[in-house]
Amino acid sequence: MAPSESSHFLIAADTGEQYTFQIDLDQNIQLASEVRHPNGKQLMSGHGRMLDWRSSRTTSGNFRVTLTNESDAAITYGVTTTRTLPTANQRKLDDLLAKFAAADISVKHAPSVQQPTIFDELYEREVAAQEILHFDFPHQRVDVYIFTDEQMALGATDTIERGANQLVRGSNSVALSISSGSIPLWWRDGPFLLYTTDPDVDLEQKLTSVLGDPLGAPTPASVNIRISNRTDNTLTNVRLWSDADEIVFAEILFGG
Repeated sequence: MAPSESSHFLIAADTGEQYTFQIDLDQNIQLASEVRHPNGKQLMSGHGRMLDWRSSRTTSGNFRVTLTNESDAAITYGVTTTRTLPTANQRKLDDLLAKFAAADISVKHAPSVQQPTIFDELYEREVAAQEILHFDFPHQRVDVYIFTDEQMALGATDTIERGANQLVRGSNSVALSISSGSIPLWWRDGPFLLYTTDPDVDLEQKLTSVLGDPLGAPTPASVNIRISNRTDNTLTNVRLWSDADEIVFAEILFGG
């Protein structure tokens, strides 16, 4: 794009969706930008090296974007557009956030680019969206998986291997991203599954106060024991004794 030249283009907007526009440029480039809603209303304009903007919900049409080169030389630029949560899921998430707000718990939603989730991998089809919450920002991260409805979330709950590091469905399994020794905790609330590892006591209490006990919470006067294979081999016939009881694990895979 030559000096003082402008580029005009449209970005298609599906009904009821939200979009993020991001324009990345070399730090020495001066660029003027303008974004208009499908109804013609100017949503954002100004100067800068990056435009990072999240639209209001749209009803029809395209976003009209204008870029103007205000530098002394010709420039090249790149534009990426990514879809954020569909409106239906965003409204579900807004309802969940409202529960924490009602309990006077501070939480910040960090919108995520939608990519395949661990549940999508497990089911081998798209079943859930993933968003990130920060409690006492930026202290602790909690991942939120949003399913179509409560029934789907209940089914996904059954795939969570309690106190372990993977999801299991039939012969298919997916490892969770946790550090060695971490204890993953899950909560379910309607169409949501919330997940965090090694939460401090304060965060666990906050989540429990709003969502109830975590999944797989131990019963009173019980002890949870997690066995992890940190060797390079598969362990076989691993025995665990407690008083007169004995449990035999036929095999524990590496990392299991």
